[in-house]
Amino acid sequence: MSETDTPNNSRIPAYRQIEEELRCQILNGTLACGTRLPNVLALAKQYSTSVFTIQSALAPLAREGLIISAPRRGTTVLGGKGKLSTVGLYFCGDYLNGRGNRDFYRRLHEEILKELSLEKTIVRTWIDTREESFQGEPIPELLDSIENHGIQALIACCVNPQDVKWLSKLNIPISVSSTGPFNSRIGQDSHQMFQVALRQLRERGCRSVGLIIPRPIWGPKESDRMQDIVGLFPKFLDAVRDEGLEIRNEWVRTPEGRLMDDELEEFGYRQFLELWKQPQRPEGLIIYPDTVVRGAITGILQAGVSVPNDLKLVLHRNENVPLICPLPASWIVTSVRQWAVALIEQIQNQIENRHVQPVYLPVSLNPEIVENNP
Repeated sequence: MSETDTPNNSRIPAYRQIEEELRCQILNGTLACGTRLPNVLALAKQYSTSVFTIQSALAPLAREGLIISAPRRGTTVLGGKGKLSTVGLYFCGDYLNGRGNRDFYRRLHEEILKELSLEKTIVRTWIDTREESFQGEPIPELLDSIENHGIQALIACCVNPQDVKWLSKLNIPISVSSTGPFNSRIGQDSHQMFQVALRQLRERGCRSVGLIIPRPIWGPKESDRMQDIVGLFPKFLDAVRDEGLEIRNEWVRTPEGRLMDDELEEFGYRQFLELWKQPQRPEGLIIYPDTVVRGAITGILQAGVSVPNDLKLVLHRNENVPLICPLPASWIVTSVRQWAVALIEQIQNQIENRHVQPVYLPVSLNPEIVENNP
């Protein structure tokens, strides 16, 4: 620190200028880990300000874990590996409106709060209730909180990446539960999920398999279908063949374009009925995710399918999220707690200047089959 440094931007409070200067010096290494800061009287003299102003500048740095103060030992720099003390959570309006994956995101919200409470981290939550046309810009109150260091980082739990491109422009660490161009995103490991599901169907005696999934994976021509599956789900067809299973174009049911969250249950319902109209049908079926599963269950019951005699099922569900299924099935299960922990770890890695890349989480298998009652 220079002996002549004095806050000089009259539009920004002096304590905020001092706080930001010290933060930058700690993060860039000018003030190395272990450095003993002058006492508050000396700092007040150095910056030509009051002791109260210095104390106000140091308080947020201590909350962030950048410095530590102890009686008779003064204030010591801990370095750039700060403590995660204040986090923002962002949800789009779907979190409240009862559509799509609302139950998953509510459970995810609960798990994030539970994990952060263990570290006594303060959490602020923003739910974007604006019309979708306005969600292309950040919430003003959120920006104010970032600019005033009200939050260190932001976890975007429920977003459409096409609507919130502004997330990548924020000057704080972010993690995102979404697809899209975010290095800090968390997603499902589709390759592992398919391997687990296919192996389970083979072990249950299936020789052929179908798939219902709400992803637009077909090409413009019928003949392009299988090649497009390979493009979107790496090694999916290889995994099918490795398990010795047959798959056909008409057994893979996907939409032609993007579906809205509130269309997923109907999609599952209608696509199962279309699949079951085929003259030849698969012996096993994978359905993902749980919102599509709900609709497909209705279709299976309406069609009077004998499960597991005529069709064996591997269905997806989110752990601790209610899903009523009267049919015998195996389950591929997403751990919501694991998802919450991964989102927080992505933030912590950025705070500690570690390399960050997308994380794809595996599913677990619950092979228990609920047999039909006689």
